[in-house]
Amino acid sequence: MVEDNQGQVVLRPERFMRIAMTRMKGGELEERICKGVEKEAEVLQAWEEDNGLVYYKGKLYISADKRLCTDVLKQCHDAPTAGHLGEHGTLEQVNYYYWWPGMGSFVRKYVQRCERYQRSKPAVHPDATLHPHDVPEGLWNVVGVDLITGLPESQGYDTIITYVDLYSKQVHILPTVTTLDAKGVADIHYWEIFHLHGIPHKFVLDRGPQFAAQVTRALYKRLGIQAGLTTAYHPSANGQTERANQEIGQFLCLFVSKRQDDWADWLPTAEFVLNS
Repeated sequence: MVEDNQGQVVLRPERFMRIAMTRMKGGELEERICKGVEKEAEVLQAWEEDNGLVYYKGKLYISADKRLCTDVLKQCHDAPTAGHLGEHGTLEQVNYYYWWPGMGSFVRKYVQRCERYQRSKPAVHPDATLHPHDVPEGLWNVVGVDLITGLPESQGYDTIITYVDLYSKQVHILPTVTTLDAKGVADIHYWEIFHLHGIPHKFVLDRGPQFAAQVTRALYKRLGIQAGLTTAYHPSANGQTERANQEIGQFLCLFVSKRQDDWADWLPTAEFVLNS
């Protein structure tokens, strides 16, 4: 084995050929080697070995063994931290770490057979049209806020509040109560969001511009800031937050208990999945 300048271990061509011919489907590689294809060196450069593991273009190569591939999908699709994503999202997660021949087809069939995903997958709705002045200028400058209400009580909470950065789509999900008012929204933002992302320029809420202005004033009062913020409101502008709420609902349907009283326990995992 030969070590390159990056400390990675690269297989010698003859060793690679023996492993590749036993692992890859069919005899295509063997046939190409026998014919002496000039570009074979380029093929070899895509493969590496490190501590007995074989990598193809930086992805861990696993044989097309159904049980092994299924184990990968259990981690990249079934696990709570994977979130039972659709075909595209699951393939993206698998492809980040692994590669094997026919991987795309295997992932697609696996997701199509997943009963949990098929029962809970969201309906497809067209995206709302944004006004030019709805486009944020930077991270957490414009924050969408929405509530998921009418939930069974969990740890003393019956509502979920969602904060979405309309620039990066990053999400924070927190439990709260239905009686939450504008000051309560501002207080949660202060304690849970402000120290992470700073002061927003604008809030967008479906409750209208007056409520958004009340949230802004309450947050500024707590921060000791006298200047007001622009709180221009458009009904279409909070579509990103509404879509986040749909994804949260989909995730919770997959993992909460039959009594549905443990949803608050799943919010940190749901937030991780949405931000992945």
